[in-house]
Amino acid sequence: MEKLLQEYDIHIYYYDTTKDREVNKYEFSKLMSKLNITNVPTLIVINQGKVVKKLEGDHLDTSTKNFLLENR
Repeated sequence: MEKLLQEYDIHIYYYDTTKDREVNKYEFSKLMSKLNITNVPTLIVINQGKVVKKLEGDHLDTSTKNFLLENR
């Protein structure tokens, strides 16, 4: 994914769920619930504090590329 992001000059924020799941279980669960995330990885587009688009699961293929290009 890093190559794709660099190639198309797309900037994203990354949230390390593995680390936070271990360090702060309560806040992690609260955030996952608030964003209605049921699968990891999940790509989310947030606009003015609201989730406007989401791609869930391990879609490291054309779905990911299309999602990123449509929402940059």
